[in-house]
Amino acid sequence: MEQAEHRHSRRNRTLRAGRIIFNSGYSSLNCSVRNISEGGALLQVPGMVGIPREFELSIDGDTARPCRVAWRKEDRMGVEFIAALSDPDAGPQLLAMSVAAAGADTVDTLEVPVEVEAEPQTRPKAAERSKRPLSGLWPPVCTPFKDDGSVDFRRLVRHSKQLLADGAHGLAVLGTTSEANSLSLDERRQVIDAHIEAGIEASQLLPGTGACAIDDAATLARHAGEIGAAAVLLLPPFYYKNVSDDGLYAFVARVIERSGPVVPRILLYHIPPVAAVGWSNDLVRRLIAAFPGIVVGMKDSSGDFEHTKSVIDTFPGFVVFPGAETMLARAMAAGAAGCISATANINARGIRAVFDRWMERDAPHLQNDANAVRTALERNAMVPGLKAVLSSRYGDPSWSNVRPPLVALSPGARATLFGEPSVAPLLETLPRWS
Repeated sequence: MEQAEHRHSRRNRTLRAGRIIFNSGYSSLNCSVRNISEGGALLQVPGMVGIPREFELSIDGDTARPCRVAWRKEDRMGVEFIAALSDPDAGPQLLAMSVAAAGADTVDTLEVPVEVEAEPQTRPKAAERSKRPLSGLWPPVCTPFKDDGSVDFRRLVRHSKQLLADGAHGLAVLGTTSEANSLSLDERRQVIDAHIEAGIEASQLLPGTGACAIDDAATLARHAGEIGAAAVLLLPPFYYKNVSDDGLYAFVARVIERSGPVVPRILLYHIPPVAAVGWSNDLVRRLIAAFPGIVVGMKDSSGDFEHTKSVIDTFPGFVVFPGAETMLARAMAAGAAGCISATANINARGIRAVFDRWMERDAPHLQNDANAVRTALERNAMVPGLKAVLSSRYGDPSWSNVRPPLVALSPGARATLFGEPSVAPLLETLPRWS
């Protein structure tokens, strides 16, 4: 929307208390109401926060009214924007709003033309955010590729159903192990849809939505929210390094804003060994405070148990999944929710046993067995190694296919992996599915 010219009239600024309500009432923000006219209001929110395009506004505790953003600007002091009050009987109108520089006692008047669109007679209801408990074993599902490099959706859902049968509580599709960042945006949406079409419940899906572009991450999050996924895993934007917490906060805020009213719960994906960008505890604190009920947890793939424990201890009620089963029993004792581990693709039963029996006498033995499998895979490239084992288990050579820049294991590396005592029992061929 084009910004109109400033008038030079001055008037004293008045402040009233407002509350912005969005995400179907799940979330809200306090704001200052600097001016009110017949068709809208000028609002200010301190700090870099995401403001959805449509929301409800309550002023001084009055009944909330539907609004939409007609104009906005941002600076280090916060976000300032004009909320146009939705009025189905109103046509084109001119909102005259007061706009002040940060710290100023007087304001200039800004005129903004606003087209207020009539509300449709029926509006689709936003999907209710999933209430499924976030706990247990959620494998980051390997993605099979055909020999031509395309995603093999039939084999994918077969593998996902096998993981559930082997004890997984849910499926963290589109993760690092899934080669998600080697998939197009459209392919990622199709991965989600393929599971729903195959009869897997949306509440059993935890899709990865990480992307460097805000709109890509928001598109995937919105799609996950629309189908009712349990939550999503959100990587930090990982291309630029040494970025500030303010920049990462703004990224998350905009992803949430652009996901709209169906924004799902978000688990922050902390994997600095790969992304080289992470979520600091100070930033996590800000995000929890700004987006309660939305930013609800973390997958911690730092490989540092002390970091995992510090997140659990610092944020009571925050859902924390370690990204490797090697620390699962200790993490459960510290208050972790479960595990999201690559090797669950081939050892779901073994890791589920640790989750179920971490307080029992045989827990150390179960943990050691699980660790041995992990160690064997880590001696090779993790994803090609997992796919090599899956190709044996499913009796299907195409399971070895990976997308560049990854390459399949060499015959020698494959033989060495299959000779590992902890891996050999996992090679038993499963019945072929048509």
